[in-house]
This record gives sequence, C-alpha cells and structure tokens, in this order.
Amino acid sequence: ARSNSRHLPVPEGLLFHGLLECAEQTPAHLAVITPTHTLTYAELLNHAYGVARAMLDSLPHLVCSERVAVVLSKSAWVPVAVHATLLAGGAYVPIDPTLPIRRKEQIYSDAGIRVTLTSVEHRDALEWPANVVIIAIETITPLSAAIAALPPPPQSPTDLAYCIYTSGSTGKPKGVMLDHRGPKNTCFDVNVQYAVSSIDRIFGISSLSFDLSVYDLFGSVAAGATIVYPRAEDIMNPDAWTALLRSKRVTIWNSAPALMQLLLDSVTEGEQLPELRLVMLSGDWIPLSMPDRIRALAPKVQVVSLGGATEASIWSIWYNIPREMPTSWRSVPYGRAMANQSWQVLDAELYPCPVHVAGELHIGGIGLAMGYLGDKEKSECKLCQTLGHG
Repeated sequence: ARSNSRHLPVPEGLLFHGLLECAEQTPAHLAVITPTHTLTYAELLNHAYGVARAMLDSLPHLVCSERVAVVLSKSAWVPVAVHATLLAGGAYVPIDPTLPIRRKEQIYSDAGIRVTLTSVEHRDALEWPANVVIIAIETITPLSAAIAALPPPPQSPTDLAYCIYTSGSTGKPKGVMLDHRGPKNTCFDVNVQYAVSSIDRIFGISSLSFDLSVYDLFGSVAAGATIVYPRAEDIMNPDAWTALLRSKRVTIWNSAPALMQLLLDSVTEGEQLPELRLVMLSGDWIPLSMPDRIRALAPKVQVVSLGGATEASIWSIWYNIPREMPTSWRSVPYGRAMANQSWQVLDAELYPCPVHVAGELHIGGIGLAMGYLGDKEKSECKLCQTLGHG
C-alpha cells in the first residue's frame, strides 16, 4: 500500500533566503507581530545581521552548520535568533528555557554547543553550562548587510539547518538533524497548495522545540506573510489567543489538536473568527467532532489533517477534511503523501501490505532527516526503516 506523492520542482536555496528576498522586495511589510512589538522585514533582517555579526565576533572559528542553542520564550526575538544563526552559517538547536539544568547540560554536551542566543531575562535568571558564550539578543545593535560584512554562509541545501531533540520519554533524547532542502520543500508545498501569500498572518502558537514551528518561521518568510506570536505568559491562555486572533486578523492556525481544543472550549457560543481561513492540525488524532466545531468558529475555514515525524521535515502526508464527513468514519483518513515524499505500509520483510492489512508506516523522499546526532546505528536503522506518525 503506497501513498504516491505529487512531484514538484525542488525549491532552490537555503531556508533564510526567503527573508533576504522579502527584506529587499517588501522591506516595510510586517514580518512579526506580538502584543508588544512588531518587526518589519527590513528590521528583522537587520536585527538578524547584528546578532550574526556578534556571534562571529564572539566565536571567530564558527564552522559550517555550527550548532547554536536558541533558548527563548515566545517573543519577536525568536525569528531574529533563528535567522541570525543561519546567516552566520550555523544550525539552530531550540532548547526550552524551562528545562532543568541537567537536561540542558546533556543537550549542550551531546550537540557540542559553544554559543547560545537568549534574552536578557533568561541570561540573568537561568543556570548555564560552563564555557559557553551567552548572547542576549536585545543588547545587540541592528546592522545592515554592508555594515555587518558577513562572509557568505558556507552551507549548501543538504547541510544541517536545525537539530530538534525528541522528548526523551522512552529513553535518552535524540537530536534529529534536518537539512535546508527538506523543510524548504515542505514549506513550499504548503504555500502552493493553500495559496499562502503576503496577506496571510500565521499564528505562531507551537513551541520552538516542536517542529511545527519550522513552518511558522520559514513558511511565512517564503510567502512574505506575517507571524503573530502571543505573549510568553499567555502561551496556555486561550482567552488571550482569541483576542489576538481577532485583533491581528490571523488567517492561518498551525498546531496539535490539543491546543485547538483549548481554543474551542474557551469561546462562547456564536463567537466567530471570520478571517481564519486555514487550520492545520497534526501531531495527534483529530476528534471527529472537531472540524465542525472549527467551522462554527470560522465559517470559511479549510481544515487540514497532516502527519509525519520530526525525522521527516515537519510533515509528509496530508488530507483536506471535507465539510460533509461520512457518518461511517471512525477517524480522519491519513491522506496522501506530500510533494517529493512517499508513504508506504510495509510488512516485517519490508514488502507492501495489501489493502486492509496492518503494517508499519515508512516515510521516504526528500524530507528524510540526515540522521540522529552522534548515533549512526540508530540513524541507519530508524531512518531507513520504520517511522511512525507524529
């Protein structure tokens, strides 16, 4: 049983190239909105150049795809840190600020991290591993490209762009390594399929340590759209989300179903978000009642189920949930593979399973990760064989 993908031209370049293009073509367009700050595309790029310059000055021998920790709560500084890392030739490693110091030290040691991008608040309040350069982004002066005088980033599309650590719920956390090409392909596919453009505003509710945020960061700049972030203290406050969604005219929502459930349970009957046109749900099962509840809140919305794995560039498979769902459904169908990717249901001998015969899900194609950091054996076993859905 094979889920055949569509084939699209593979987008060229690196993940941050979308920011360069938007800063040149639409410099005054808003790239980031929070309840307290905004950044235009020109401002976002200049802040990123300044931070990239500070990184290179602090670590003159920064190597290609050097792993850089990004330890930030929700704020306008998140896209600055991520793009600065890539502009300097590095690869970002998101680390939740609330993690215990021992867990942080484990990630720092495993990833060989020598430099961290964070906020003044976290710099002063958190414990940090020894012998690591700590850069508080707010203290860095924005720079233009000419003043920053950065060397050309040494990466190619198949070099490391980011490394996201798994939760570690079933053992030692694993660092999943993704290149530029796979996530760029996924972002491009979503943007083409759903006509994402500069008029869209994407709600960045997902954690930076969860790979749904990769679309928020890079799908937005690829389309010239705007990210809207809630305040860090409102990250689990759906009443604040509703006010922000309405006041900032958010058009695209991207999260796990649990966060959407919180939103739906918080709104009053008859309340609507008329601007919301696309809801993308992934990471867990979608209750069959949820699509209709979303449509009651946002009448013109398209609800999409997506699946995949951190090991496969955000998502690999999708399904547009119809407005009239058959009453016989027990779950939302998994759908078909996304562009330049493949899904197969295989048996223990890696042969395709007939229809209605249970097997293991296998993902292939351009989105497949580079491997697990420092674990060649698990990389060869896991990435070449079974990948369950995420």
